[in-house]
Amino acid sequence: MIKIQKKRILVSAILIMIISSFLIVNEDNWGKEVNIKSEEHLKIPLLTYADVPPIFLHKKINYFYEEINCTIDYYNCDNFTTQTESQEVFDNCIEQEKGDIHFLDLDNDSIPCEELIFKIENPNLQEIYLNPEKIEFSLPSKYNYSFIKLTQPNNNTENLNFTNNNIAIEKSKITQAGKYSLKINTTENNTHFFINQFNFSIISASLIINTTKANIGETIKIGITINSPENNILFYDLDYDDGSSGKTEIIYNNLITKTISYSYSIKGDFVPISTFFLNNNKNFTITNQTIKIISNKDAISPEIEQIYPLNNEIINKASINFSYKANDSIKLDNCTYELYKYEGSIGYEEYTTTKKPIENNELIEIQMIDFNEGNYSWYIICYDNSSNELTKKRDFKIDFLNNSTNQTKLQNVSHDKEEEINELTKNLEDFLIKMNSLSLEELDALNDLGITSNLKYYQKRLIQINQDLGNNIKFITDSQLREKRKQESLNELETIKKDIPQNIKIIDSNEFVKNSITNSLTEIIQKYLNSKNEEFTKKEIKKITESNYNLQKKMTISTKIKQIEIDYLNSTKKITLITKEIKLKDRQTEIILEVFPENFKNQIEFITKNENLNNNLYEIDVKNLENDKIIYYIEELIDENLIKDTETILFEELQTQPIGITGFFLLDLNEKKNIYYLFGLLFIIIFLIYFISKIYKNYKIKEWKKEENVVKCFKFIKESKKALERKDFSTAKEKYHKLKEIYPLISKDCQKYLYETIQKIRIKIDKKEISQLIKEYEEAKSSNRKEDSIIIYKNIQKIYTNLPKKYQEKVYNKIFKEDLDF
Repeated sequence: MIKIQKKRILVSAILIMIISSFLIVNEDNWGKEVNIKSEEHLKIPLLTYADVPPIFLHKKINYFYEEINCTIDYYNCDNFTTQTESQEVFDNCIEQEKGDIHFLDLDNDSIPCEELIFKIENPNLQEIYLNPEKIEFSLPSKYNYSFIKLTQPNNNTENLNFTNNNIAIEKSKITQAGKYSLKINTTENNTHFFINQFNFSIISASLIINTTKANIGETIKIGITINSPENNILFYDLDYDDGSSGKTEIIYNNLITKTISYSYSIKGDFVPISTFFLNNNKNFTITNQTIKIISNKDAISPEIEQIYPLNNEIINKASINFSYKANDSIKLDNCTYELYKYEGSIGYEEYTTTKKPIENNELIEIQMIDFNEGNYSWYIICYDNSSNELTKKRDFKIDFLNNSTNQTKLQNVSHDKEEEINELTKNLEDFLIKMNSLSLEELDALNDLGITSNLKYYQKRLIQINQDLGNNIKFITDSQLREKRKQESLNELETIKKDIPQNIKIIDSNEFVKNSITNSLTEIIQKYLNSKNEEFTKKEIKKITESNYNLQKKMTISTKIKQIEIDYLNSTKKITLITKEIKLKDRQTEIILEVFPENFKNQIEFITKNENLNNNLYEIDVKNLENDKIIYYIEELIDENLIKDTETILFEELQTQPIGITGFFLLDLNEKKNIYYLFGLLFIIIFLIYFISKIYKNYKIKEWKKEENVVKCFKFIKESKKALERKDFSTAKEKYHKLKEIYPLISKDCQKYLYETIQKIRIKIDKKEISQLIKEYEEAKSSNRKEDSIIIYKNIQKIYTNLPKKYQEKVYNKIFKEDLDF
């Protein structure tokens, strides 16, 4: 009978819920008092306040009873949220002399529903995890825990080991995608217990590229697999990382298996990224390795032979007939002669000329007259048709007082270091020649370590040191200053001697992509703020952490680890080189933090400019990144896992204190005059946006021009335009090729800004080139030179696809519409 009465009361309570939910109009005022008195309720007056929100808000429903029922066994521990609520009911019934009528205190210690004492809050478990390596959390230390059981999506169970209330769920236990249940039993001396249950789900996702290297235009395959059993995937987005619009596809499903074909049109290193969005307003990002896109053209530079004048030659004539030859494994494009005269240590360009076209081993002579006395250098810079470049330099001196019949002699007086300098110069030049046969990976290592640029600098310095020790120093009248200058030259010579490599070998190399979103972000930010002696509250640090967590999505990092052995003249070094290629979606954030684990005790040598905040934390200004790389090395071979534990964090310190702003006002749009104010305000805002955008564009150009490559881009654009204006298409094409080489090295934003201008230059050059080819084609066709016609026809086809539609029609009507009948 009691059970039936309980059911009737429960049904009535449910009816109250439903009726109350229909009476709700305003979310802020949705309480309804309902008096219920019925025979079916055992004649017990029951005044119920139904705290019922609208159904769609899914708020928790609580019931507060005006009168606690102590007449029958009406309550169970499951009816209470906390132990305090059960204690109130228990104490009330004891006061009414009804005893423990609800059987809430089974051990008669006057503490009912003791198991509710051991109910714990969610221990920082996330709702969803993506490809977790490990899930870690801590439990409150005030409780004992008898067991922690994990139920997997296939209903298999695993008992988890734990020490000191710290829990780690290893990867082997969480490999399946789907819903997981975690049951945690809290207890006290094994007499009372409560089983806490928490749920979370795991998504498995991968992005796989079928190759790590491809040519421009070569088709690659990108495989995307996402398995999200608990939440549907609304759509996914694939960013190819090359500035293109990427790919977006709507898929309302919990499983994606896609293979996307794509070909890159520019060379460089790219990291494709896929972001997918779930129906619970959450999104996740997956990526994988870097793919290197290379040009399928040859990578071998031309060869140059400077014939006359000889290096360091002293000439007593006012006219010189310069001569040189060049050759290339495929085809030379052009060679440029440059003449510089030196005033002290600074050289000024006297003359330059470009030879184009140029044949292999063609003797080129340049007659120069009216020389004045002084020191000179002459350069030959040659490019092949794949834009590979080589530069050669020689020095000479004009001295009319030198009346020796022998016109060539060494410029310097003999000195005790002359033989050593000549030997070092030979070793250096031998290694520069050897670099032409090194692998791309070895050349990258030399460039990243700065050895390539050092060698070119040392080449000039050895010549200068030889001149200083042989001639220049003796003209310093002050003996102390003369001795100081000599010692400086000798010290520099020793430094150069130690830094000239003889051989380089890659022992091992590895590459990986790591997401910059880390679980230790809060700890890293706290460490950074401490190093700056800045104090923030926990709330402020949390706010900074949340903002910087989202910021990490704007950066991807591809890390290359190379173990290298370098032989020098008197030593061999084994080093571990780390190159992190940084891809930023925008450059508004100025700081990158490089964080090493506490157990990293090795000495770190940074190539990239940085500030060492402490032994394991380094601050890098984004403006100091050369070619978007963070480069450092350790002078020993180390375990690559130590590098994998490093963190690279994009950081922005936010304004956490409220900023006071006066002058706020509200407009009532029901008043006509305020509409005019609104339109006026909108006009001012639009004008300010336009004005600020103009200023911002000029500012961005100014900022871009701080980079040497950007300055060169603007210079070549200007020179190309001027050449086109004077119809010097040969020079325009030469400048365009130089521009094309530098263009991939500048920032993405600057690339977008210059793209249209560069396209216009290329189209003008293409128009001129195709016009010339059409003439040659018609001449070959009329002369019945079949093979020549076919070759020219194919060259026309290559350029044709890049022309504007209007011009394509002209070419089509002129050439392609006719049938080749040979």
